[in-house]
Amino acid sequence: MKIYTKAGDKGYTSNVKGEKLWKGSLWIELQGHVDELNAHIGHLRSLNQRVTKQKDIDDILEWIQYCLFRIGSDVSLQFQASYITDTMIERLEKPLIHILKKQVSYIVLFILVVMRRQPMLK
Repeated sequence: MKIYTKAGDKGYTSNVKGEKLWKGSLWIELQGHVDELNAHIGHLRSLNQRVTKQKDIDDILEWIQYCLFRIGSDVSLQFQASYITDTMIERLEKPLIHILKKQVSYIVLFILVVMRRQPMLK
């Protein structure tokens, strides 16, 4: 089976609409960043499934991956269609905001404790 064209790509690739895009374009770079982020989330999921086995964390990470796939489709179509909805974003934000609120309270507590123990810098 032949997997090459012998024509070379001359620095261009095609998007899902069949349009030729320069490989250095911001659209291709953005698509790469979305894909890379999705790969990192997948790695986190595999670590969670092997080590901590927290179902709630896996569910959040799975939803993030699903949304990233949809966002990747939006990017591929240069946002001429939208595969991610406001409802999906809200569902994505809720657990993240909850986690961040907990983390922020720990950070604020840490700062307060450190400030009480350290004399003010002049």
